[in-house]
Amino acid sequence: MGRKVEIALAKGQYGLGFSVTTRDNPAGGNCPIYIKNILPKGAAVEDGRLRPGDRLLAVDGVEVTGKSQADVVAMLRNVPPGATVRILVSRQQPWKQREIITLDIPVHDSEKAGLGVSVKGKTSSSNNSGNNSNSSSVDLGIFVKSVIHGGAASRDGRLKTNDQLLNVNGISLLGQSNSGAMETLRRALLRTDGPVPGHITLTIARRLNSRSSSVSSLLTDSSDNNAEPTKNQLGPSLGMKKSSSLESLQTMVQEVCKCELFCLIRELAMFK
Repeated sequence: MGRKVEIALAKGQYGLGFSVTTRDNPAGGNCPIYIKNILPKGAAVEDGRLRPGDRLLAVDGVEVTGKSQADVVAMLRNVPPGATVRILVSRQQPWKQREIITLDIPVHDSEKAGLGVSVKGKTSSSNNSGNNSNSSSVDLGIFVKSVIHGGAASRDGRLKTNDQLLNVNGISLLGQSNSGAMETLRRALLRTDGPVPGHITLTIARRLNSRSSSVSSLLTDSSDNNAEPTKNQLGPSLGMKKSSSLESLQTMVQEVCKCELFCLIRELAMFK
């Protein structure tokens, strides 16, 4: 079942901030309840410890094994605002220590580099029998590959290499495949009605005490020798200027999907 983790969350204005789901149990019996998504606002993302894929075991000491998804949702909704609820979960691989940060980065119409970041998708690859044909991979999310000089992020100075992008302009990237998250990221950065006018709002996860050159995933335990980050670079940077057509955007997305793991972005959002 993995390591048990108890997390205390205070239900605030935006609720507990996570959704749950069930998975079929091939062995029969009760279907377990899992954390599906961490929402962009709420107690879970502020606390930073709960993660998608955690198995939910108990809520305030009441076991959820054997309960339906609807029953569990009702239990969580019945927690009164301002109250603290104890969530017990089990986790196969603990996250490394990290902090959750929200950045409002100002973007000006006049700057050519836009947000000015290149990003990459990370995967964890494992080989169960020493045969490449039996290897499998798990998408781990979208990370900052580099901060481009002259862009808004470089001028702001807070976004760092290997930061994981969790939420962009109010749109969550969690709970998606890398290719799906890339497309969501593209749409999110094109929004002109983000939470803060004239800014791109990013929620990121940053590993504590990590070197900027590290390529270790935020989502896997480095002690697991069977899981290593893999990456594949996509040629030159993709620059998107203010005059770029929708057709050009679609072509760029197709190129990214072919490579699956990398997308280089220079200008994806202009604010008026």
